[in-house]
Amino acid sequence: MRTSPSTRARSTPNIKYSPYDVYTISKDSKGRLWFGTTSLGACRYDGSSFVWAGTGENGSFGVRGIVEDRDGKFWLSNTKSRFVEEPGAAGYRKEPSFGTDADDFSHFVSTVKDKDGNLWLATLGGGVFRYDWTTMTHYPVTHEGKSIWVTQIYRDREDRMWLGTAEHGVYRFDGAKGGFERVKF
Repeated sequence: MRTSPSTRARSTPNIKYSPYDVYTISKDSKGRLWFGTTSLGACRYDGSSFVWAGTGENGSFGVRGIVEDRDGKFWLSNTKSRFVEEPGAAGYRKEPSFGTDADDFSHFVSTVKDKDGNLWLATLGGGVFRYDWTTMTHYPVTHEGKSIWVTQIYRDREDRMWLGTAEHGVYRFDGAKGGFERVKF
């Protein structure tokens, strides 16, 4: 039986939304689906069972972006920690990563890998960061000189990076200019 959003909110104390609201869906290298939720962390589905990782890890920010790094470990919207699959335990173990709360890139909303395996992390108000496993490179995303919210990053088949923003349309990475430029339709 389906429940309306208002029915779900009444059955969950002290919140006005469903804790099961999903921000993102992604697929890992083994073909398993991952669901990032508003407040319950991330859930992995392997075709027959569900396993939770990072329950409540990001607080009210939720899990908006999920990425598997080159070591097969998972970052759930932040670079402060990552999750390692525990074979036989049917779960995940949290371990520290390299980010801190002071870093502009510590929380990301969307991520993609380029053809060389570099990670591109889109943040709400801090622009985009490219991580080549050694160096974090920052690319500000602005409109009329002010930072804007990036909500999505996408890599096309020609390895170009595209951004969706909250109020300013589409941006595309221009390597020759060294940054993201607004696309005019």
